[in-house]
Amino acid sequence: MSSRPPRGGARRGCLSSNSYRNGTETPGPGRGQPTPATPGLTKRVIREHARRIFRDRWTRRALSLKEWRLAEEDLARKLEAEAF
Repeated sequence: MSSRPPRGGARRGCLSSNSYRNGTETPGPGRGQPTPATPGLTKRVIREHARRIFRDRWTRRALSLKEWRLAEEDLARKLEAEAF
């Protein structure tokens, strides 16, 4: 009898999608930008604003979920201030 691991089991080291959704894991290569929580803002507009804010980090690594949310909230505040 051999002591091989069973076939078809879960791969080791894989991140579940739940850890990313909960904000406990930073998005890496292959993971996209989260869906905007603010109505009326698109991913494209938020991405451009995030690129301006995080200019120094943009090319070195992927933004974390916290940084995406910060960029979205900053943009929403800026647009609201311009409306008044």
